[in-house]
Amino acid sequence: FLHVRHQLRRNYGESRRLVLPLITGEKEDFEQYRTAVTPPDYAFAIWAPIFAGIATNVADAWLSDNDDHRVTDVALACAYGFNALWSIAAQTKRFTLTPVLLPAATASAGFAYRALQRNDTPNDTVTTVSTGLLLGWTALASTINTSVGTQLAGADPTSRLSVTLTTGAAMSVAAGIAVAIGKSTRGYGALAAAATWGLATAAFDTTNKPLVRAGLGASAAGVAAAAVIRRRSARSAAVVSASTL
Repeated sequence: FLHVRHQLRRNYGESRRLVLPLITGEKEDFEQYRTAVTPPDYAFAIWAPIFAGIATNVADAWLSDNDDHRVTDVALACAYGFNALWSIAAQTKRFTLTPVLLPAATASAGFAYRALQRNDTPNDTVTTVSTGLLLGWTALASTINTSVGTQLAGADPTSRLSVTLTTGAAMSVAAGIAVAIGKSTRGYGALAAAATWGLATAAFDTTNKPLVRAGLGASAAGVAAAAVIRRRSARSAAVVSASTL
């Protein structure tokens, strides 16, 4: 009996250590693993609209049954689940797991975002906006988490090689996002907003190296420009379509 009680206490303590940070709002502790492209602390306030969008989308899925929910239910459930596991891992300092969990969440959100483009309606919904925000931010954050993984393996984040590779990876992700925006019909405004926010805040952070800031700033401008061009193209197409009716 004493052995069982001791085991129950251990299990309770472990569960409390894992779950309590989510309840108390303890933040993810990445300060010791800063990278060349990590945005300043205030940039992470974007999680507020992301979580609000997720909560609203989940509530809408319970209350309605539209095509957006039908084509994204599995992918977004995976994205939300992986993101929750990533948050728990980060808050409890299990950093060996974060380079795997956040890219998995990003990939799941990417599948959902792609599925949304196949729906006939061009209008944005809570699903397209919330998915765009989640994808835009986690895609860039995955670069940071991957860099954390290299640090755990012994890499020096301040070395020229690490800085170059990390910055290049972030800029490549930004280029991929810009291409995705150009091919999108829905949700690209939110996707661009989240990605531009992450890139721009890191670019304006004076603690980052000048060349890194320049590269991230150019990437932020490129993503924003892609969204503007896509919006103008959509409006022009709508005008042409209306004129032929």
